[in-house]
Amino acid sequence: MLKLYFWALSILIGITIVRDFFTLHITNIHTFLVDLFQLISIVGFYGYVFKKFFGNLMFWKIFSVFYVLWYISDGIYLVSEDLEENLRSAIFAFTFGIIFNIPLLIGLIKYGFKKNE
Repeated sequence: MLKLYFWALSILIGITIVRDFFTLHITNIHTFLVDLFQLISIVGFYGYVFKKFFGNLMFWKIFSVFYVLWYISDGIYLVSEDLEENLRSAIFAFTFGIIFNIPLLIGLIKYGFKKNE
């Protein structure tokens, strides 16, 4: 089941990155960081799902904690921007995003903090 989730998430993230590149939404630093962090998170999640290891274990420990904290705080920030316009849809989008990404977030934490084999 995680392999199916991985491929679906990879396709969605790939479409997002290509869309950002071709529509020139990557002009601001926030969009660039979102795309970069998503790309790195997919590499880590690939390693978790397919039992491969890439890079340094300390990097994955730091990145996994950073990514979870960044993902949640970025979501809260984006929701707070939409509070004046449409609170209900902003909270729904944030909640759906968190629920949809729970396997990714847990997988990154487990990948970063796995026991040495």
